[in-house]
Amino acid sequence: MATESSSKRATVLLLCGLPGSGKSTLVNELITSLAGIDKILVIDYDRLADEVDQTPNIDGVESINASITQESSTLGHSFGSKDLEAWRKSRCVALNKLTNALHCHFSDEDKSKKSMLVIMDDNFHLKSMRREIYRACQESVAEFTSTIGFVTLYVSTPLEVCIFRNNRREGKNRVPVDVIHRMSDVIEPPDPSNPYGSFEKIHLTLSAQDNDDKAMILQRIGASLNEAIKSPVVPSNNLSEEELAKLEAERTRQREATLKCQGQRIDQLLRKLVGAVGRTDKSKSKAANEARKTILDGCKSERQEKIDYESLVNEFVLHVTRNNDDTTPSDILVKAVRVAFNDFINEPS
Repeated sequence: MATESSSKRATVLLLCGLPGSGKSTLVNELITSLAGIDKILVIDYDRLADEVDQTPNIDGVESINASITQESSTLGHSFGSKDLEAWRKSRCVALNKLTNALHCHFSDEDKSKKSMLVIMDDNFHLKSMRREIYRACQESVAEFTSTIGFVTLYVSTPLEVCIFRNNRREGKNRVPVDVIHRMSDVIEPPDPSNPYGSFEKIHLTLSAQDNDDKAMILQRIGASLNEAIKSPVVPSNNLSEEELAKLEAERTRQREATLKCQGQRIDQLLRKLVGAVGRTDKSKSKAANEARKTILDGCKSERQEKIDYESLVNEFVLHVTRNNDDTTPSDILVKAVRVAFNDFINEPS
């Protein structure tokens, strides 16, 4: 681990949106406008797909193919098998480029280059695609104890505008219209409130109305980049908000199950005690049933996971013998109750 890694920082800006939404145009503007960043790297998935089209073997393709089945299904049969394979390879190459860039940045002892911005330029229409990039950042954070910010920039452009722009493209740059329609149907904009979406807590949405004010757009992006550094990526061994919520929900479920089980056990005990009283002195049956109801209501309101059965038995006896008319000596009644309690304790639960 490089000693200088802790003083360096990097930010990953992930662009998502439909083909023709204006992402690549925005990238070009960012490159020329952002200041105060020592290194800027753009990972353009479309360009990578063209580059790997003639490359027969890419390390890691097999391992990544299994994880992008859902994403590639969006393409359907609109692309040929060769184009689809190039698309798959490009995703593997892009991920490798990102991890290598982060590794080199935090391993490099050049103190003059403390900040780096990596722009991931692709559609990223599914949350799972973007989470894959976030996990790569988590791995780098764990490896270098580094500061990495993560920002999702969603370019929200009307479908008809995207299709119009796309139709003006030529060759491989033109995406089949049905693919754009399918992406539009399934696209998942960043939303930290959704299940497993908290990794996009810092996100920015640019709409068509924003395109007229370039200065405002750049200012908002810069603010998001600064915010991401102040609230950086955490290692994967730290529980996410969803994992914490899931853990808390499981604890609540287990607690409710325990309380339910305890309530059933208490009711079983009290019924045994009521039966013992009835067999010993029927005149006390009404008092025993009232004692059972009172104690059950008290247990429900207190909702204690650990029950002191001894105290419950003493409370039950107190209720039943409170107005003893001496038809049956209290010690005989108490003895019957204690025998029933001991039988209950010795029974398998």
